[in-house]
Amino acid sequence: MPLSPEDADALRVVDAELDGCFSGLYSVLQGWTKVPATGAHAEKVTAAREVLMVIYPDGLKFTQLPFKEQWAESQTRLDLIDEHGIEKKLDLLGAKPFVDGIRVAHKNYGDLQGLTKAAAAETAMLELRTALDAFLGSVRAYVVKVAAIVDEDDKASVDLADTLLQPLREWVTRPPRIAADDPTAVDPMAPEAAVAPVMPAAPAAPVASLESTAPGMPGSSPFIDGRD
Repeated sequence: MPLSPEDADALRVVDAELDGCFSGLYSVLQGWTKVPATGAHAEKVTAAREVLMVIYPDGLKFTQLPFKEQWAESQTRLDLIDEHGIEKKLDLLGAKPFVDGIRVAHKNYGDLQGLTKAAAAETAMLELRTALDAFLGSVRAYVVKVAAIVDEDDKASVDLADTLLQPLREWVTRPPRIAADDPTAVDPMAPEAAVAPVMPAAPAAPVASLESTAPGMPGSSPFIDGRD
């Protein structure tokens, strides 16, 4: 969506602020590299050189990129500062005010372009996907281990497997809860809202379910605990 004239003007102002903060920080770091790295100043000179290599590998070229690309480059540098503990070194060099200014301008820069919320949503989805993959992996491992204890000629082992898998069957077939104040929610009892049928409770059913749940997965030792 195109920006309104007011937002476009505001974006140019924030762009200049962000450029100024990055340029000011660059000048401070460059200044420290000109100090002889001896005596009491050795630590600061070394810190300045290290930070320059991490944050400004190509100098200030990124500040001349189009707005969205520059925001992405700015985000990358802020991530590097946070991940590598660089802010402590910048504080040592008296440059923390520049970092604070970069953070404020960067957020405003992203807000005006609608990038801040998009980045947050993407991060949240990635975290959810990672957690879901880990959960499903644990479920598959659990099912395989339960399958390993089943002997079709031993009713006790079949009954035990049925008991161990009962919570999983109930979870898979349980209709979703509908919030009373959500008009967009789908009623699971409506004809168009299909709900998976409950799995049969016959003794042989757990064995078939176990085999189909983890296709191609290698056998494992008899079920002892929930670890892989």
